Amino acid sequence: MIRPSAARSHVDTLAEYLKERLPHHRRDTLRRVAEVLFGILQAESTLHRKIALHIDREA
Repeated sequence: MIRPSAARSHVDTLAEYLKERLPHHRRDTLRRVAEVLFGILQAESTLHRKIALHIDREA
């Protein structure tokens, strides 16, 4: 599971990399894409955790 703070640090790290490598207008767009992707990863992780609560461990 990715914690929100960990996801944010990954987004910030990616944004710093993009700042050095890409023009300004693309950097903003790619930062938004990165935020969405990390948000999706966190949502999936949360869903898996909720599903795991209902799995019978005795089986």
